[in-house]
Amino acid sequence: MAQTYVTAIRLSQGKTVRHITKVWCSSNPVYSMSDEGVELPEMIRRLSTGAVDAYVQSPKTKQTAKVEVVPRDNPRYLRTRADDSPDDNLLHLPEK
Repeated sequence: MAQTYVTAIRLSQGKTVRHITKVWCSSNPVYSMSDEGVELPEMIRRLSTGAVDAYVQSPKTKQTAKVEVVPRDNPRYLRTRADDSPDDNLLHLPEK
């Protein structure tokens, strides 16, 4: 199983993890112009099938959190596994 970092996000019509429509991924936890852009349905497929494990490194705290799919909701969306922060780490990433 490959490991990747989500390094940036695109939001539409809102400011919660439910509004993420695209993510950028890399083997490096910090965004660069060469990162792969992945539409949300494809990222959900990759995570759900076990093709990748995805993580986020918070730009603020440098802590790493695992990205997971919330499968019970429709439509499905991404979030980080619960940690000590009330905010989702994905929302701390740069917006593209």
